[in-house]
Amino acid sequence: MRFVALLSWIVFGLAFVLAARWPGLARILGGLSRQHRIHHIVGLATGLLSGIHLIHQIWKDPEVAFYFEDPFLLLGWIALVLLLIGLALSFAGRLHHRWWLILHWSLAAAYVAALVHGWGFLHFGRWHQALFWVGLGLGGLGLTLIFLYRWRGQSWVVQEVRNTGSGLWELILKPSDRKVVAPRAGSLIYLQFGSGFSAGWHPFSVASCRLSPELHVLIKNAGMDTSHLSDMKPGHILRLQGPFTEFQISDEPQLWVAAGAGLAPFLGMARCFDYAKAGSVELCLFEAHPEPTVEAELERLSNEHQEFRWKAHYGQAADFSVLREAATHRPNSRILICGSPAFMRKARKYLQSSGVQDARIHTEEFVPW
Repeated sequence: MRFVALLSWIVFGLAFVLAARWPGLARILGGLSRQHRIHHIVGLATGLLSGIHLIHQIWKDPEVAFYFEDPFLLLGWIALVLLLIGLALSFAGRLHHRWWLILHWSLAAAYVAALVHGWGFLHFGRWHQALFWVGLGLGGLGLTLIFLYRWRGQSWVVQEVRNTGSGLWELILKPSDRKVVAPRAGSLIYLQFGSGFSAGWHPFSVASCRLSPELHVLIKNAGMDTSHLSDMKPGHILRLQGPFTEFQISDEPQLWVAAGAGLAPFLGMARCFDYAKAGSVELCLFEAHPEPTVEAELERLSNEHQEFRWKAHYGQAADFSVLREAATHRPNSRILICGSPAFMRKARKYLQSSGVQDARIHTEEFVPW
């Protein structure tokens, strides 16, 4: 059973690699949202393997398993408790960002405790040593990438802050370095707003074409930083991480489903119709009330590109019944969904219950449950 403990150690290290915002890794795994789903599954596997190891040790020798005077054994228990608390909270509802940070730093502490525990009980066999160092290498790589990308970013300059109405703002940015290429429409980026704002990184979808001379980001006025976007003036410096490719224009039929600021990736891709060949596209836009500025641009794009059609559906609660009809009329289309986490989960579940194959549905959800 020593190999079960070592396997849980390796999987634990892999979970940290999958937690890093590393564009290259996200590209290999098919997007950051899919990477985060795999990260959660690997975390669950770590908890399962650690539990099996614990049960075996208790069954083998309960007195030794609870001998807390041994510091190496005590650290093993601390690591397991922190890990299980972290896994339990990951099933909870939406966590405040501060608690989310505390949760993940506690898992880093659990990894360090597990490192000391494993070192204290490490067998001198060649394979045991090799597996231990593999786990340590993966964990070290993951933590290095997490720290590296937390403080790394490109500088971009605010050109304009545009109020599009009803709590939606559009940031228009240009890179400080002219050699920097703008992110692709539909990509996910992280922004740190800079002076006068918190040091946190915020995820947004790109709402402009890569060939555009500017980067457009559509933001909803809903958070501690985003509620003060009117204070941001032209010339303000902020930092950008990414891009992470999530949605892309395709020559196959697509059904786009958006709510609120979730319109951003689809607006960006629609703005690219002048430069990229696209199959037929239908946009179902869910809004609490009309957004004249945004809807005027969608209507213009629809008039200029016959392959693009859109329709808005108003109301405080989204009526997903319109999705069944749209998906039925487009049986071979890929369905892309973007909006709040709750909206995406409900839309996905409704489509699945309506008989739509899960392989056709793509969202920016960052958790699998």
